[in-house]
Amino acid sequence: MRRLAAGLACLLVAAAFAAPFLWLLLASTKTGAEIAAGGLFPPGWTPRVANYAEVFERMPLATQGANTAWIALANVLGAVFSGALVGFAFGRLRFFGRDLLFLLVLAAMLLPPQVTMIPLFLLFRGLGWIDTALPLTVPAFLAGNGFHAFFVFLFRQYYLSLPRELEEAARLDGAGWFGVFWRIFLPLSLPVAATVAVFAFVWTWNDFQLPLVFLHSPENQTLALGLAAFQGGPYGNSDAHLLLAASVLVVLPCALLFLAAQGLFLRSIGVGGRKA
Repeated sequence: MRRLAAGLACLLVAAAFAAPFLWLLLASTKTGAEIAAGGLFPPGWTPRVANYAEVFERMPLATQGANTAWIALANVLGAVFSGALVGFAFGRLRFFGRDLLFLLVLAAMLLPPQVTMIPLFLLFRGLGWIDTALPLTVPAFLAGNGFHAFFVFLFRQYYLSLPRELEEAARLDGAGWFGVFWRIFLPLSLPVAATVAVFAFVWTWNDFQLPLVFLHSPENQTLALGLAAFQGGPYGNSDAHLLLAASVLVVLPCALLFLAAQGLFLRSIGVGGRKA
C-alpha cells in the first residue's frame, strides 16, 4: 500500500511537470484561432504539421542551429575538461592556500554575471573577438564564470571521495600528476562528467544574454536570439502558433539529450548520495 501511494505521488508530480510541455506540443499544431478558443482538443482540431514547415521558411534554423550546436559542444568539452582538471587540483593536490583559493572559486558562484559583463566586453573587444564565437567558448576551457565554478565544486567533491591508494599506486609506477588525472581519475568520473555535460549543454543552448552581447551579425546568431527575433521581430511573425512551433524546435534537442543521458545523470546523483 505504501509503495502504491508513493507511485501515485510520483505520477502526479511527473504529470504536473509534463503538463506545460504537453500543452506546448499540442498548441504548436493548432491555428491561432484554435489557441485563442482554449482547451486541449478544440472541436474539429487536426494537427497542423505545416506550422513547422512555415517556421523553417521564415527562420534560418539551419544556420542558427549550427551556430548554437558548435558553441554548446565547445562549452561541454571545456566545462568537463576544465572542471575535472581544476577539481582534481583542489581535491587531490596539497599546496599552500588551497582552501582559500577554493573559497574564492565558490565566491564566483555568488557574483551576478551582469557585474562582469562590461569588463568582459571591453576585454574581448580589445582582443578583436566581438561578433565571433570565441567569447562564448574560450572561457569554458578556463572555468571562466560562476556557472563553471559549480562544475569545479562537483568534480572536487567526487574526487575527495576516491581512495588515496589509487594515486599512490600510480605515483609508484612513475606516473606524474597529470598522468594520474588523465588515466585514472578522469575515467572514474564519468557519471559526474555526464551530469556536467548535460548542465553545460542546456545552459549554453538556452543562453540569451551572452550571445546578445557578443554576437551582432544575423549569420552568427544562436537559436535563442533567433527565437526572440521571431516574436514580431525582423522575421515579421506575430502568430502565436508559429512562435510555439519554433519554441518546440528550439527546446527539442535539450529534451532529447536529457532523455538519452538520464541514466548517467541519475547514477551521478546516486553516487553522490552514497558518498555523502
